[in-house]
Amino acid sequence: VAYGPGIWLVTEKSAFIKRVESLMMQNVTFTACGNTLDTVEQSSGTRPKLLDGVEETEAGIARIIDLQEKGWSYLSP
Repeated sequence: VAYGPGIWLVTEKSAFIKRVESLMMQNVTFTACGNTLDTVEQSSGTRPKLLDGVEETEAGIARIIDLQEKGWSYLSP
């Protein structure tokens, strides 16, 4: 789940496009926070373009909580 400054990881401006796409080919799912995308759009006037295959959720933090309740762990660099 990408949110806040991490949202750029899953956009066409990412410096890690090849890595993200490689992980997606290994069934890793990437989700972008819709609230973050809305905030960027409001401040810049354009909505970031997500990489093909990246899912969007309304609230990234809510998605993280949902996954943690299902037994997933939260990792942050």
